[in-house]
Amino acid sequence: MPRRASRVLLITDPSYAAGHVDAVVGTVADALGPRFAVQLRDKEASSGELRVRARALRALTRAGGASFIVNGSPELAAEVDADGVHLPGFAVDPSVLERARAIVGPARAIHVPVHARDEVVLARDGGADAVLVSPIFDSPGKGPARGVAALAEARALAHLWLYALGGIDALHVAECHRAGADGVAIIRALLDAPDPVATARALISPWTRTPQPSP
Repeated sequence: MPRRASRVLLITDPSYAAGHVDAVVGTVADALGPRFAVQLRDKEASSGELRVRARALRALTRAGGASFIVNGSPELAAEVDADGVHLPGFAVDPSVLERARAIVGPARAIHVPVHARDEVVLARDGGADAVLVSPIFDSPGKGPARGVAALAEARALAHLWLYALGGIDALHVAECHRAGADGVAIIRALLDAPDPVATARALISPWTRTPQPSP
């Protein structure tokens, strides 16, 4: 499991202004510390733009003691001293995991998305540290919801850090926890929240009420 595994993973969305994202990241990182992580995802940005955003978010997360994950680029993750990398192409080409490990080294976490049983097994056998299991609930453009049974299945298959992704909010998080999730990955639930810190605390509440062993 990742050495610095969080309960709430915020995936950035370029449709939100950078200033807004930075404000949310800064306040939530200060409040949650290592229980919070941020994944930089922007498929349209140039490499230079991504580098600028990565450095800014790395500084904000480090100041608050939170983790920082880079989407898609092991090289950028290593360059900015991120805590890990997310590999969106894993299901198409599992060998990207081995190549990424050679770049980021053993100390950084490798996250992969999983949408089916076979992908959980590939992640487990390929040496991933964490999986984002989705879509758990209805989420725009993500296909049919798989339900929390997908989390229970992944938990039975692999001793990896499990994030629930897809339609997650404070009303659903307890179900994810009971099904075996170690945390939740969210976008709108936090970036649209009137009070991001209160929302983040609600999202981690099942794990703070139930003591869990450190990864």
